Amino acid sequence: MDLDDTLLLCILATTMNFEKLLDQRYSKETIHSIASFLVEHPENLNSYLQLIETGEPGISQRAAWALGHAGEMDKALLIPYLPTLIRLLEKPRHDSVARNIYRVMQYVNIPEDFEGIIYDLCIRDLLDPKQPIAVKCFGMTTAFNICKKHEELQPELKLVIEENLENASAGYKSRARKILPKLKSAEL
Repeated sequence: MDLDDTLLLCILATTMNFEKLLDQRYSKETIHSIASFLVEHPENLNSYLQLIETGEPGISQRAAWALGHAGEMDKALLIPYLPTLIRLLEKPRHDSVARNIYRVMQYVNIPEDFEGIIYDLCIRDLLDPKQPIAVKCFGMTTAFNICKKHEELQPELKLVIEENLENASAGYKSRARKILPKLKSAEL
């Protein structure tokens, strides 16, 4: 971490003004610094998630990006916040919010209490023709990971993926090619 990152984290630690920071210093370095700060200081996640939920659209997008990076750095970091993340997925303010939440969820061992609602949200987004490809791909992987524990869901996921395959983008087809054989080999 260089001096600028260290100063940035000190400013964050003393002011907790993520909104101002995301508005004034929009860069990969800022996003990475915020993500590192959240991993090191998870007690700030409630206020940070509030920013994603209620902040200005551009700020909310950038905040979601940093949250996605924080979740990748620490796979268990966001598990206590699953109810809030689910609420954000149910009515995302922007595509980037859903994309970054699913990005994290594809790496998380989702507790059983939340698997049903998260799986349903993944299927909803896979079936929605308006959803961006990244949301669908990360949602597909998240749903697949849930299906590993609940084989009875695999035929449904397989059907949903195949229904959208013909007119899908290259990214969707690539993800589907990785997941479908695993579903087929696990068919009941």
